[in-house]
Amino acid sequence: MLIESDPSKVTLSKDVANYRHDFVTDSHAKKEFKKLLKKLNGAKYPESAPDGLFKRFDTYQDFAFTGASIEGRLGGKLENPSPEFDLPIRPPGATSDLIFAFPTDHDSSNTGTVTIKPDGTIVHSSISGDDLEATDHYMHLVFDYVLHKTRDLLEAINTALNWYNEDITDPDASVAYTKAVNDFNEFVDGPTGPSTSDPNPYRSAFQKLEISPVLTREGYIVSARIEMRFKNPAHSSSTVRVP
Repeated sequence: MLIESDPSKVTLSKDVANYRHDFVTDSHAKKEFKKLLKKLNGAKYPESAPDGLFKRFDTYQDFAFTGASIEGRLGGKLENPSPEFDLPIRPPGATSDLIFAFPTDHDSSNTGTVTIKPDGTIVHSSISGDDLEATDHYMHLVFDYVLHKTRDLLEAINTALNWYNEDITDPDASVAYTKAVNDFNEFVDGPTGPSTSDPNPYRSAFQKLEISPVLTREGYIVSARIEMRFKNPAHSSSTVRVP
């Protein structure tokens, strides 16, 4: 599913704009909004509360989601914040194999040799013993990197969408949302502009990298299906939850 890059066109933003418009222009709607919010939390929304309080984004969330933050419904399973992944990568333009020692698992002091071909292929099917274990461990960590990076990029879109709806007059909020969407798209598809750097340094290792975000009706991203196929017989997939 494509993610809308214009925050004003996201369903959530339209709903918030309609809520604020009705609150200002429709006295009956204003009365009903205040009545429901007082019922939800009379201490926060007393009769004497100023109108400005009712036009805030967090107030809209209370009104629309009965006090719950919708993007937090599924929660997150990954380590947060994301760990640092210091993994060797094939230098761009390299014409020879990249060969390096790598641990065979998270805890062992044993190492094996990992070989990456000039086209990014991680040699896998023709090796055994410690070299195979080290290569499996390296590929596992590359997969973990993609999972965590995806979660962080999608969470940044949710955060920017909230920022935009907190103050739609702030031009920085709109720019931040569009940038967050572009950052995610470039991670999946590669740079589309003049940039010469690749936000996904392991891209050349894959035949396929497909990330399919799951959006709520409002436009929040709550999870994503990730599928990657390395340039060898290995294939991995997972569903990551976005907190």
